[in-house]
Amino acid sequence: MLPTEHGSHVYFRHWWALLSGGTVWYGPVVYVIGVIAMSLGVDRPIDGGRLMLITLLMAVALLLLPSGVNSTAHSVEIQNPTVSINPTSGQPGTSATAFATGYGACPSDVLNDVSQYVAFFWDRELLKVVKLTGGSASTTFSVPDEPGDHEVSAQCDADGSRTESTNFTVLPVEIQTPFVSVDPTSGQPGTSATAFATGYGACPTDVLNDVAQYVAFFWDREPLKVVKLTGGSASTTFTVPDEPGDHEVRAQCDADGSRTESADFTVNPVTVPTVIVPNVVGMSMDEATGTLIAENLDTGEVSGDGDVVVGQDPPAGDEVPVGSTVDITVAADGPELVIVPNVVGLDVADASDGLAEQGLELGDQIGDGDIVRGQNPEAGALVPPGSLVSISLDSTVPPPPLVAVPDLTGLTLEDAGATVAAAGLALGNGADGDGKVQAQDPAPGTLVPVGTAVTLTLASSTEAPWWPVAAAVLALLLAVASAAFKSTRPLRDRRWLRKHMRLVAGAASAPEFDVREPRTEQAAPTLVVRLQPRADAGMQVLEEVTP
Repeated sequence: MLPTEHGSHVYFRHWWALLSGGTVWYGPVVYVIGVIAMSLGVDRPIDGGRLMLITLLMAVALLLLPSGVNSTAHSVEIQNPTVSINPTSGQPGTSATAFATGYGACPSDVLNDVSQYVAFFWDRELLKVVKLTGGSASTTFSVPDEPGDHEVSAQCDADGSRTESTNFTVLPVEIQTPFVSVDPTSGQPGTSATAFATGYGACPTDVLNDVAQYVAFFWDREPLKVVKLTGGSASTTFTVPDEPGDHEVRAQCDADGSRTESADFTVNPVTVPTVIVPNVVGMSMDEATGTLIAENLDTGEVSGDGDVVVGQDPPAGDEVPVGSTVDITVAADGPELVIVPNVVGLDVADASDGLAEQGLELGDQIGDGDIVRGQNPEAGALVPPGSLVSISLDSTVPPPPLVAVPDLTGLTLEDAGATVAAAGLALGNGADGDGKVQAQDPAPGTLVPVGTAVTLTLASSTEAPWWPVAAAVLALLLAVASAAFKSTRPLRDRRWLRKHMRLVAGAASAPEFDVREPRTEQAAPTLVVRLQPRADAGMQVLEEVTP
């Protein structure tokens, strides 16, 4: 379709081109000469001189016109117009460039800028009017949607001449199967996951905004994010919500909700370490608080008046997360407590009888089996008389694993607690005394369910007074010293004699005593002197007197 919107100036350009022979400056010159000649002959009598001048001007115009046409014919080389396109085929929305060459002979646009223009068309729809440069021009456009063969043409914009064309094939859009995936496929709340949507190239465009394709992601039915498609694909990263279990990650075309696909994601529960609740019934408030802190637990609500713990919740033996709180009931005096018997493995009737023997009552019965699979409070716990013991009869729950009770005799309370915990058991009472374990219940080697409480009896660590033993030892040492003193007296006497007495020979003026020994026939006369030392002051002189 030739453009007609330019109006009547097309015909003026045709006349101008014919008058000037295709050369721009010849037309104006001839036109000026004609005007001058006509002005000389209008409303004036033509005399011989004026007629001669008009004839001369016309002759000049006639001489210039052929020379201009000939000059133009020799100076302009007429090229053959051609039209090409790159690429020659493509899907809707791709870019293509049309090229027009050999259009140097197009008439100029004398009404605007006296330049040459070429018009490009897709089939018969105008694409763009482009200014020629050296007889060539080009334009880039987006391939329309309709698949099949189409004509891309170009022509001189001034007069619609020199029309040439080439073909472009619009390829059909390859419809891909949409697919949604998520990585990873499971995780705990708060972790990051990425959802991927592929094969969404057939989604409608958003004509109200930027004429682009978008896909919407959902967690179950809650929107996550709307993402712009690139090559039919998109992705989004999100934080995993809190609710554990299986969930759906879904994607669909945002424009019309079509092409819905989904993938599964499993939210794993948050795993936290657990601890067995110790028994603090019968302890003082300070002791109970210290025991709970040692097990990484906190004291919860405290009710009642007094300083002795008479109740706790959760009960001893329960498995709870680390950092849980234990509510405590206190009273002025400690309660009268009984030990909860082990009824796991018994039928309901025997379990009821066993509890009644301890002054306890059968509480809630959970499940529809015949054999007790679990109990609360656990065996070995100390509870007030008349307390209720709930049992589980669920036949689908396997009985708890059994462990042998370790021998705790001779251990301190702290070591016994660590040994019991390592075996998967719990201390069942706040044992009195501060000595070592003297007795335990159940006995060492007994097979009991995991978590069973073990009751301990501690020996008193109060020692006998030290002074009786010290007095006895001292008396013994004195007796030994006295005997030793007596046995060494002769030796000490001789030492004293050598130190304090000596014999001096000489005559005595008045002997104080005579010592004589009768003679015998069998032996020579002998002199025997026996001296007994005395601790007298001075020096004693012993002189031998000859009779």
